[in-house]
Amino acid sequence: MNVIPTPIADVLILEPNVFGDNRGFHLESWNAKKFNDAIAAHRASSSTSA
Repeated sequence: MNVIPTPIADVLILEPNVFGDNRGFHLESWNAKKFNDAIAAHRASSSTSA
């Protein structure tokens, strides 16, 4: 999952990983653990850069 910051405070764009092959594409639309891990990592990196 890619977390993309925006100019608006506390608003993030969450981009899922998309996997494709000759049969088509698949993405995991929701995974609470990955969501929480991605947000925690973003908060940790943004608090150290401020």
